[in-house]
Amino acid sequence: MPLVSVIIPVYNVKQYLEECINSVRNQTLKNIEILCIDDGSTDGSDKLLDYYAEEDDRIRVIHKENEGYGKAINCGFLIAAGKYIGIVESDDFILPDMFEALYKEAEADQLDFVKSAYYRIWNGEYKIYIRDDHMDSYYNRIIDDHSRMEAFDFSSYNWTGLYKREFLEKNNILHNETPGASYQDFGFWLQVMCMFQKAKWIDRGFYMYRQDNPESSVKSRAKMMAVLDECRYVSDILLSRSMIREWRCCNYFRMSKHKATFFRLDNSLRREYAYIIQKDYLELKDEIDYTDALIPTKKDDLDWIQRMSDNPERISKELIDIGNTLKQKLDQKEGIIIYGTGKRAISTFTKLQNTGYQSKIRYFVVTNRNKNSHFLGYPVKSINETAFFESRDVVMVAVKENSRAYFEILKELEHRNCNDYINTEYINCL
Repeated sequence: MPLVSVIIPVYNVKQYLEECINSVRNQTLKNIEILCIDDGSTDGSDKLLDYYAEEDDRIRVIHKENEGYGKAINCGFLIAAGKYIGIVESDDFILPDMFEALYKEAEADQLDFVKSAYYRIWNGEYKIYIRDDHMDSYYNRIIDDHSRMEAFDFSSYNWTGLYKREFLEKNNILHNETPGASYQDFGFWLQVMCMFQKAKWIDRGFYMYRQDNPESSVKSRAKMMAVLDECRYVSDILLSRSMIREWRCCNYFRMSKHKATFFRLDNSLRREYAYIIQKDYLELKDEIDYTDALIPTKKDDLDWIQRMSDNPERISKELIDIGNTLKQKLDQKEGIIIYGTGKRAISTFTKLQNTGYQSKIRYFVVTNRNKNSHFLGYPVKSINETAFFESRDVVMVAVKENSRAYFEILKELEHRNCNDYINTEYINCL
């Protein structure tokens, strides 16, 4: 029996597939099976998989018609023979010791699952280590079901983990298979989080999460409802099993996700979604005590939901107007300069990438430059190297508003007669 079954769902990713497959084949843990689920590829990915299957007898290829992500992953689950199951997306890749390290952790502590941090990578070269800093005290220790609610504050990516097959089968944890649906991995994550008894997050990164393919704003009503549909799917499962504590937590989390969904939407759908938020909030508000901070750091999100529900017309209009103003300003400028190289700078860059403005980015600027001359593939300049900013460009201040660093940056900009800048606090409105 293989120690680990690695499931790779594949659909039209030929340009990335070789790097992905080879990174799994070259794992230091050799006793693995590699289950490649071809979900009806038409770009030659199917033939490339067959080639690798002939080269490596650990690889098994399943060709099927295109039925969506959830069905593809479940197909892998149902034929997996390993003691543990891992998932690798076919446009990403992993470091050589990922599954050996996770397997040893899972075995040593008999975990239902173990997860790690990860890297975001651009152009196959520029990588940044991503961990949940606010969860620092929870890393590298066993989390049991009594601490489950706090653990919900970890990132919801499934591909950083290794799951005991027996745990998944015992709890009948599968992906939702609704045809054409999105975010079916989120529903899987919710089930896992609600049902584990013993888990661990380790402060190491192995998974390379490729950022070359930007996620555009959601313009489809079906995709607009995807996260909410997944939450309802899991909520029904929990209620049918009389898991009331977990059901409350799932719905609490469901409320907090509305904010992220709202800002992921195209402006044309935000007003409509504001009323969906209100309806969902009114449906559940009597079932959940929102003062009982089950997930403490979600409180700000829930306060936002309550304000939106009180006046969806006014709040959504204000945020839509901010988004339109930002868009208008960016459209008028030839170039964008991002001030900062921290987490806010990364989120600003990602938002610009996802909304079609990446081509306008010229460089990053910092107050004191260290040895790094590039960030995310772009030049980094010290403010002392920048005598002035061109009027054709706009500076985006990518640090926390009202912080000491923020006011120091404003002084630097004022010193260079730069009054044309954007505060990125509302970058999500774009």
